[in-house]
Amino acid sequence: DKYVKSVTRADQLLYEKDYAAALLEFRNAAALSPKETYPQEKIKEIEALQAKFNNLVAEADRLMDAKDYQKALNSYQAALQMQPRDSLVQVKIASTNSA
Repeated sequence: DKYVKSVTRADQLLYEKDYAAALLEFRNAAALSPKETYPQEKIKEIEALQAKFNNLVAEADRLMDAKDYQKALNSYQAALQMQPRDSLVQVKIASTNSA
């Protein structure tokens, strides 16, 4: 059924660390079957992961402004481990390495 397909797809996207797409798919699953708690739990999990990612990037940006390049690089790399496909963080790592 549509709900199962949606959850299966969302789980795969979450496994691939494509958090934005997984979040959309879990929200779709939640709309298809509002009584199911699994999508809601995963939505909260992804939102927490996204907040952690955003905090790491913000901290790295602050460290770059303070010219603490090694700590900034460490924070960017931690963020990239969470979301390996994030091209903005990849660019920031490259610019940190050249600073």
